[in-house]
Amino acid sequence: MKKPSSYIVSLVLSVITVFVTLALMGTMVVFIHATPEKAISLAQDKQTAPMILNELESYFKDRTSSSGIPANVYTDAVSESLIRDIRDQQIRDGFMFMKSGNTSDGIADLDKLDESLEQFFSSYASENSIEKDKKYDTALEKAQTSARKVVSEKCDIYKMSSLRSHGVLKKVGVIYRDLVYIIAGLFGAAAVLILLLILTCRKEKRSVLYWLGVSCLIAGAVGTIPSAILLGTGYFNSFSIKQPSVFTAYTSAMNGLTSAFMAASIAVTAVGIALLIVYGVLLSKEKTVTPTDVSNVSK
Repeated sequence: MKKPSSYIVSLVLSVITVFVTLALMGTMVVFIHATPEKAISLAQDKQTAPMILNELESYFKDRTSSSGIPANVYTDAVSESLIRDIRDQQIRDGFMFMKSGNTSDGIADLDKLDESLEQFFSSYASENSIEKDKKYDTALEKAQTSARKVVSEKCDIYKMSSLRSHGVLKKVGVIYRDLVYIIAGLFGAAAVLILLLILTCRKEKRSVLYWLGVSCLIAGAVGTIPSAILLGTGYFNSFSIKQPSVFTAYTSAMNGLTSAFMAASIAVTAVGIALLIVYGVLLSKEKTVTPTDVSNVSK
């Protein structure tokens, strides 16, 4: 029979193993799935570029009466391929900032948009006998700057610029850039815990399988059940985000990460069940040994 002290130590080590396993699953999911390549691929799969283009068309049409500039002056100069380039660059910039604290030189080439506005202003000035003075230049520059900003913001479907300006990416980056070391540390902690369990259960080594199996089973259940509830109830789809492209990007990303975490949790649960089955088989074999068998073995 196992000593009470040995049982308590094993229980404590098992509980710690549960938390380490959960942390390891979470960090592994983030390390594998929270990458610029995955984010860009998701944005492409969800067809966000056409959504952004529609949003820009609606935006500029709504402001035609106040600005006096027809929407096609903007939209004719912005293609879907350009939208994709700017969107992807915004995503890469966000991850680059988290990794190194730096960003690229700016958004993709919008010279065509500047030229379209310049041509409209020039034609309007000629038709209405408006002098191209300093006031004219200021108005043109203001319109170009505003248009660039709008296009940039609409293409930033993960709101990387806003998160960066509010200091969120800087805080997240502290953890994100050290994910490899965190994962290595967690693997090391798991190895130490297993070693301590082996030492604690050295007189009854098969019980190591039991404690590890229980830890994996509990960690798997703790990860699987909440994930299944979040996905089953469509929790992330209830986000109140007005911009369709941003809503699609965020809900798809959250659902994807949750699905990946649930898959990892199910895998850990399966490992826990397998360990408990092996423990049960070993225990049943020991119980089937008869006194005669024991005496024969001793001889």
